Amino acid sequence: MKCVKEYRLSYTERAKKIVDSLTLEEKVHLMSGTMSLERMIKDMKEDPERHYNYVPYPAGGIKEKGIPPLLFCDGPRGVVCGTGKSTCFPVPMLRGATFDVNLEERIGRAIGKEIRAYGGNFFGGVCINLPYNPGWGRSQETYTGDRDGAEVVQMYVGFKNSKVDRPVKLLRGFKRVELKAGESKQVSISCPVEKLCWYNPETNAWELEKMDYEVYIGTSSDNRDLLQGKITLN
Repeated sequence: MKCVKEYRLSYTERAKKIVDSLTLEEKVHLMSGTMSLERMIKDMKEDPERHYNYVPYPAGGIKEKGIPPLLFCDGPRGVVCGTGKSTCFPVPMLRGATFDVNLEERIGRAIGKEIRAYGGNFFGGVCINLPYNPGWGRSQETYTGDRDGAEVVQMYVGFKNSKVDRPVKLLRGFKRVELKAGESKQVSISCPVEKLCWYNPETNAWELEKMDYEVYIGTSSDNRDLLQGKITLN
């Protein structure tokens, strides 16, 4: 898919050239919305179905520079645009409580398709922080809560380049991490070289292959939950 990180980064140099060509006024314009409160109220009075964000709200954009406007669609339980046409998903806090990353990715893709169907290109529906605002809502806007928790970080090593019959990947280390509400931590997991060896019955010895080993870090053995790297032993 073209939405992958590598594809987006391929436009870095082009984006830098465009930014360097902009005046200060043009840069400020890119941070400005074009939908006024007066227009929003007028639209809603003229048509009861035209509620807040009935259509994607434009912001910024400079046609002469080849910069399209940001077309904002709010959330977070789904796309706000339209009336009775968008999917209403469970609130993010409830989805976050499932700890099901794959389910959330599927929901995100579904929301993305509906945004494109409305002509939008930006979703502003999920916050990571938890605002304590009685006039707003901690019940639907965010993933996180105000409770401490724990996570188990796991490290797997893959052996697909092995010349002998070995598992695709094996758990080679893990660490349980206690986290305060809203806290993040860096974790170090070591893997002694002995854990990369295999037992050769012909030589009656443990042997270490010189090859590339895949290293996976995540919270489960599912590839979709894992970050991948590699180490090379020569």
